[in-house]
Amino acid sequence: GDPVFEKLDANLAKAIISIGAVKGIEFGEGFNFAELKGNEANDQMNNNDFITNHNGGVLGGISNGNDLVFRFVVKPTPSINITQKTITFQKKEVNFKSMGRHDTCIIPRIIPVAKAMIKLVLADAISHQKLISNQKLDLNDYREAVDKIDEEILIALGRRQKISELIGKFKQENDLQIENKVREEELFNALKQKAKLWDIDESLITNIWEIIISESKKRQ
Repeated sequence: GDPVFEKLDANLAKAIISIGAVKGIEFGEGFNFAELKGNEANDQMNNNDFITNHNGGVLGGISNGNDLVFRFVVKPTPSINITQKTITFQKKEVNFKSMGRHDTCIIPRIIPVAKAMIKLVLADAISHQKLISNQKLDLNDYREAVDKIDEEILIALGRRQKISELIGKFKQENDLQIENKVREEELFNALKQKAKLWDIDESLITNIWEIIISESKKRQ
């Protein structure tokens, strides 16, 4: 885990909440913490281990060696053979009853999905921990880390392209020019400043974003 950007409980929560029909999650004592005092909520220790596990195995975003304990809640299936009120696309109020075959309970299907999501999060957390803890890594470990970063870059580029298309549509509707040199200069200057923080060569940033901006213009 990590105290800020890669909190283990935050990543687990995101993964579980991303599953359809899941509406809530709590770690350890969860919402019962609201009724506890500090000395009751803290997980005290002795020379051997933690005495309790009120926090569900995560403190400050980092696993503490205790079992990971959390619970999540699943809403009832919405497709039911009971008439209910709704509206049409034309905003007309109607009574609707779902017809056909539907699951009466989602939980049996969600359990294996949740297990898979948990395993994915833990696998990423283990890889991240290897990188930051100076553990001895082999070539496959490094390549796995690079592959994950490359995938994140591709996802970000895909999202950027979608936004570029929306920008192009907005410009057409409002009779705006596709090219804006002032905006481009501001973008490059900001990126170069950020590149210095990461010790990245400015020319590399310039070359990469010239290609990205060129592709964005094509989509506009």
